[in-house]
Amino acid sequence: MTLQGRLKIATRVGDYQRQQWNRGKIEGQSDLVYKKGVFYLIVVQDVPEEKEYDPVGVLGIDLGIENIAVDSDREIFDCEKIENTRQRYFRLRKTLQHIGTRSAKRKLSKISGKERQFKKDTNLSKHISQSALLHDSFRILVYLNP
Repeated sequence: MTLQGRLKIATRVGDYQRQQWNRGKIEGQSDLVYKKGVFYLIVVQDVPEEKEYDPVGVLGIDLGIENIAVDSDREIFDCEKIENTRQRYFRLRKTLQHIGTRSAKRKLSKISGKERQFKKDTNLSKHISQSALLHDSFRILVYLNP
């Protein structure tokens, strides 16, 4: 409300906002906010919740030492590249620990965690999620070997 009474103001609504406008009912509350020379109209809208997806089954994943992962359908996810990298780091650590010099210890601290980071960066999760999509299983249980 202004001193002159109600004003009708032209507004500009984007395509996304226009689509969202039709999703739910307006609560009746809105705020007019003035920031840095621009007016913003904030409208509260009650949108019904979407139904939660009910998966058909569960896909279990066993993260192991011999194989990187095995799912409950007995599909084995082994990655030769990861295993070769693991073996290379193992040999390098073994050699550097045997040498025991100060520079060898510096090198050991430099490579610490690089193998783990490499495994983490290798995108095994993409293959597992595609397998879950094929079996309509969106609940994935992961078993870690101690």
